[in-house]
Amino acid sequence: MIGGSRKFLIILSLCTVMTSYSESDLLKIKRSSVLASSQLGNVSLFHNKNGFTVQSNDELRQIQRYDVDPQLRDVTTEQLAAFVKQDGRLIVHKIGNDYGVKMGGNLKGGGIIGANIGFYAGGFLVRFVGHGAILVAAALTGPAAPATAAALEATFLPLIESTALVASAGCAIGLAVATGPV
Repeated sequence: MIGGSRKFLIILSLCTVMTSYSESDLLKIKRSSVLASSQLGNVSLFHNKNGFTVQSNDELRQIQRYDVDPQLRDVTTEQLAAFVKQDGRLIVHKIGNDYGVKMGGNLKGGGIIGANIGFYAGGFLVRFVGHGAILVAAALTGPAAPATAAALEATFLPLIESTALVASAGCAIGLAVATGPV
C-alpha cells in the first residue's frame, strides 16, 4: 500500500502542475515586447488571471506575485494586451532561482532637427539674457561702463556658459522628443 500511495501522490502532483498552466486564457506576450538578459536564454512570457508565467528552457514557472512590478500585479489580460499594443515593454529578470517582471517604457524620440533647434535656441536665449543684463548694468554706471562690463563678464561668464549648456541640452531633449516619431 505504501508504494501505491507514492504513485498516487506523484500523479496528483503532476495533475496539479499541468492544470495550473494549461488554462485556455493564457496570453503569450510577443517576443518583441519582452526584454530579458541573454544569460537567461530564450525566454517566453505568458499572462492569465493567475498572473505571469515564464517559459525558459522548455520549463514553465509561475512568477510569484511579490516578484511582479506593483503596477502589473492586478492587470487584466485585456489591459496587458493594450499596453503591449502601445509598444510597452516587460522586463524579465532572474531573482535567485525565480523570475521577476517589471514594466518598462519604450520611449519615443529621435527628432534630429528638433534637437538641433532646441540646442542652439536654448543656448542662445540664456547667453542673450545673461550678457544683455551685463551690458544694461554696465551702461547704468556711466563713464565706468567699460570697466564695469569687463569685470561683470569676467565674474559671470563661467556661470552664464554652464547655464547655457544645461539649457541647450534640456531644450534639445525636449524638442527631440516633441518632434520625434509618434
